[in-house]
Amino acid sequence: MNPNDIHIGELIEQRIAEIGITKAEFGRRISTSRQNVNTILKKKSLDSDVLRRVSKVLKCDFFKYYLLDELKEKETEKKEDTGKKMFVIVQIDPEKEDEVKGLLR
Repeated sequence: MNPNDIHIGELIEQRIAEIGITKAEFGRRISTSRQNVNTILKKKSLDSDVLRRVSKVLKCDFFKYYLLDELKEKETEKKEDTGKKMFVIVQIDPEKEDEVKGLLR
């Protein structure tokens, strides 16, 4: 998934539906109006501070969608050198996120 293909607002809206809260309740939890919630859900990308708050409230690391994309890109680059392509999707334990980021550098 290319970062340009990620529509973070849609992913947030899916998560809100999964956990069964209203948009109004979600707005209350992130200290914003329902109108601003609708704006957030329409956005393809969000400021990292907002995304951090949303991730915490919805108990979902939305940054992982970008990290997984980076991992796939790097793996593809490596495989292109040998003429082979492989895509690997991994789920990352949030407690080990810094460790994984270190491996990507």
